[in-house]
Amino acid sequence: MKTLLVSFLIILSSSECILFSQQQLHPIIISPLIGEKLDRVEESYFNLFPGVTSFNEATFYLDADSSLFININFYENNLLKDTLIISKRTPQILRNKINEVILNDIKKSRVEELEFITENNEKYGGTVFSFDSEQIKLIENGFAKVNDYNKKEDYISFLSYSKIEKMKIDKSSTGILFLSTIIGAVSGWFIGGALAPEPETGKWDFSGLGYAFLGSTIGSIIGYVVGNTIQVPEEYDAIDSETKRIINKNSLLPSGL
Repeated sequence: MKTLLVSFLIILSSSECILFSQQQLHPIIISPLIGEKLDRVEESYFNLFPGVTSFNEATFYLDADSSLFININFYENNLLKDTLIISKRTPQILRNKINEVILNDIKKSRVEELEFITENNEKYGGTVFSFDSEQIKLIENGFAKVNDYNKKEDYISFLSYSKIEKMKIDKSSTGILFLSTIIGAVSGWFIGGALAPEPETGKWDFSGLGYAFLGSTIGSIIGYVVGNTIQVPEEYDAIDSETKRIINKNSLLPSGL
């Protein structure tokens, strides 16, 4: 490893401590999501180094005492520079930060879960972290429900795009939505009419009609909400242009990684 004499890097956040070091360091993988290096697209998503402007990439190392060293690569005046720091944060703290960002987006349903079926009829379901023309990096289904996710190492699948035959996504069905809305409206009409007060003898009363209309309106709204929650799987061939559009829309990181 090329180790440079470290200058005082004022653009780094206060959570990091700058150090001069010539020690023997061993590279580590902070998270299976980022692999050996944290690139600028991943950093813009995880925001691990908010104080570093013009960030390019970072690699992580441990010394014999298990201290965490980070080699940060960045641009300054259009020149690519790097610096070696020893971090006050442990590898586990950084990994927790990465997992927190992922879990937050998954739980908020910022992207939809997808299922991929390979040419060998193997099925992989989960959230797309990133993808390019060669492969898809998939966070496996159920990751957000795992309590000990910090210790779980095998929640990432790397799928070769060329071996994927089908993709499935659960979507609301227009037919089910329409049917559910109609059923709700009709049911509401009869319930509303039944709840209307009896008119006085010999008098014409529109209150029953008003109750029926009100019940129908409320019933149609409830039917629409219920119908919208019913998801049915839609299947696409891997070669369809719509498939890549759906993957791109439901990827946590931009395509082309």
